[in-house]
Amino acid sequence: MNEFNFIEQAKKGDRKAFEQIFIAQNKQLYHIAYSYVHNREDALDIIQETACIAYLSINKLRKNEYFGTWLTRILINEAYKVLRKKKPNIVDLNDNEMDSIATLSDFGDNRMMIEVGLKGMRENYQTVIRLYYFQDYSIKEIADIMRRPESTVKTYLRRAKQKLRENLEEVSHEGFSI
Repeated sequence: MNEFNFIEQAKKGDRKAFEQIFIAQNKQLYHIAYSYVHNREDALDIIQETACIAYLSINKLRKNEYFGTWLTRILINEAYKVLRKKKPNIVDLNDNEMDSIATLSDFGDNRMMIEVGLKGMRENYQTVIRLYYFQDYSIKEIADIMRRPESTVKTYLRRAKQKLRENLEEVSHEGFSI
């Protein structure tokens, strides 16, 4: 049975079919959740809440091919709920790396600096940076996840990178070092 058949079965209430399609997405969901909250327990809680919400509302999914996008949108909303409750530092991203960060997946120790750079940025900007650079989503995929036009996502990305640069310059002037 392929993914679309499992989705159709899940829409009809088949719990096992839902488990199959959810498990297939689990690793990617964990990485996205962790990129927001930076701890295993909260990331797992977010995934669990995402699974509950998705299971209860899968019949609202209009197009089966957008299951992953739909699931990611739910996960991001849940991650922001957790962050709002904790109200500490919203996860961040470094950008002195941004020009040389075409390969942002290997940023190692610079992750802390990246997190500092994202701190306090608008949620839309953080989401665009995380999905584009950390998860390698395309502009079109991000637009689908965020339910925004591609031109808006491009604007968010441009503004987010500029804000990130400003934040990192400000932090470096304050003497922050890794």
